Amino acid sequence: MHDNVYFIRHNWHDKELREEINKKLLNEKRIAIHFNDKAHKKFEDYSSKEKKKPGFKEAWSIFNQLGKNGGIVLAQYDEYFIIGKVKKGTKVEFRNIGSKKGLKTYTFDRSKKILRKKCLNLVASLPRYRTITEVKKTEVLIRAYYDKLIRKEKTKPIIELLSPKLQEQMCVEWLRSELCDKSYKIKYLILKPGLDMEGIDIYGKTCGDKYLFGQVSYTNNKKELGKKIEALNKLAEKGIKILFTLKKENNPKQGVKLVSMVDIFSQLARNKDYKKMIQDMCFIPKPETK
Repeated sequence: MHDNVYFIRHNWHDKELREEINKKLLNEKRIAIHFNDKAHKKFEDYSSKEKKKPGFKEAWSIFNQLGKNGGIVLAQYDEYFIIGKVKKGTKVEFRNIGSKKGLKTYTFDRSKKILRKKCLNLVASLPRYRTITEVKKTEVLIRAYYDKLIRKEKTKPIIELLSPKLQEQMCVEWLRSELCDKSYKIKYLILKPGLDMEGIDIYGKTCGDKYLFGQVSYTNNKKELGKKIEALNKLAEKGIKILFTLKKENNPKQGVKLVSMVDIFSQLARNKDYKKMIQDMCFIPKPETK
């Protein structure tokens, strides 16, 4: 049975206090979360006002689930990450660091430290605006880091290691290359990939002077594909419309061409001009020794 994968961001509001706390946690190989200055061990011990704070119940539940069941954890401490494992049945230890009281902490069982700037593919894959979360969408990449750095296993480039942002970039590079259908080849992008616009991830002009609209979706679920096609058609004007997905079909659906990202990844990985790009996208650095 696989361990669940978690991400925790140590991002305290006070900069000086943040540096003090994170240095201490990093040196002791701990993760921490803070609800209030009291060493409460039960959810019921918190006041009704505290329990109503946005995200409080979810964060409490995830943190306690991690200690109870154990799991693989990626933790962020300013310019560093620690990746490792919290053992099943790990007990909460309360810590006071500087003026911050009542920090709920767990100690890593096995872990490695890595510099954030050396693993930007990992940085790009992480959920935003979350203090602690169970990772689902990009857990394969975090597992790969764990397997290589902790379990000393060899890893190879696979498409599952690409975050949604990197999948979008891969599709753009393919559209720029000689590997894609000539009618799709773009001469420029009008908007950058992943513009946070519902229905469209790629918007550009082809070498044949046609507008190209692309949606990147790592799925082969028919219902989900139908929603993506509908969303693409709502925004896209006349031009070439492509849904990059796991499913490959020669016949367009409602005017939208389905192109397999697995095929794109394979083509680029075999090509002498793009092989290194794929390796860089899937790169896992060596851990820090100090």
